[in-house]
Amino acid sequence: MKAVGGSSSQIALMYFAKIALFAGLSCAAALPLAYRVAVVYAKFSARLLNFTLFDCSVPPWAYALEIATAFVVPLAVAAFPVIRGSRLSVREGLSDSGTRAPRGDGISARGDGVSARGGGFAALGDGVATNSLLSSVSRPLAFSVRNAFRKPARLMLTVFTLAAAGAIFMTAMNIGASMDASVVRKFDASRYDLKLRLSSPIPDADFDMVLGAQSLVTAFERWGEETAYPLFGSGVEDSAFDLVSVPGSTQLQYPPPLVEGRWLGPKDSDEIVVNQRVAAAIPEFALGKTLTLIVRGKTISWTIVGVAQEMMAMPTAYVGKERLDARMGTVGLSRVA
Repeated sequence: MKAVGGSSSQIALMYFAKIALFAGLSCAAALPLAYRVAVVYAKFSARLLNFTLFDCSVPPWAYALEIATAFVVPLAVAAFPVIRGSRLSVREGLSDSGTRAPRGDGISARGDGVSARGGGFAALGDGVATNSLLSSVSRPLAFSVRNAFRKPARLMLTVFTLAAAGAIFMTAMNIGASMDASVVRKFDASRYDLKLRLSSPIPDADFDMVLGAQSLVTAFERWGEETAYPLFGSGVEDSAFDLVSVPGSTQLQYPPPLVEGRWLGPKDSDEIVVNQRVAAAIPEFALGKTLTLIVRGKTISWTIVGVAQEMMAMPTAYVGKERLDARMGTVGLSRVA
């Protein structure tokens, strides 16, 4: 290319343009494929890990980051060889024998000739004239574009390989980051180090006497936990889940990440927050819906005010401890600390 007047910058630009073209085609093919594969894999993982997905949408910043990565990574990887190769002198380029094609493949040196009439290019070997679009662009760019589409099978194989690799990479990274972030948010909301669960409730005074005497215990709270059976319109009990009662003045439990609605308030009476597993089991679920539960033989109705986002968690619901104790007749008793 330098022998016919091409400069180092023009040659480098020609190759960078070709790489950017491949990157753009690969990105266009990889993004929708990655989204579909990610949704299928995420739902498959959700079934294995026993949690429910309510939203499979992708935020716009994630698309922007993926597009930027699709262009930056190939260009960065190719930068050194492209710049190094473009700086070769004409003598070094002519003295490089390169690779030789085997005999009998129908390719001759004459077939690689280039004609620059009218500012365009024409290959003598394949007899295909350059279209009018390429005649209006620079020679290095026209040569690189025409050479890219010279063998469609090779082009499609390259694009498909890059698209498949990009889709798998983005799927794995997105799902891994999402699960890690969800687990971190869950633990950030729980500000305690140890959870003690007894087989049956005991007086609060016993908790205070035992835990208060421990020098390593800086703070503790008395919670409750029951097994609840939802009772739907058919009058048949459904699968059981954990009903956790949280003190209204709690300092050890921040509001967990919520899918919708709100967390429990100190003045709530009959409100309940369920996690995604419980919400998925409720027919025609909606905020404000009444949820009837059977707890140790007693029927209690609650109003759903929120849905907590809990990955890899068992079906769980949260209510105010004071209100549940009053309904169950367990005032002054606790099971969890």
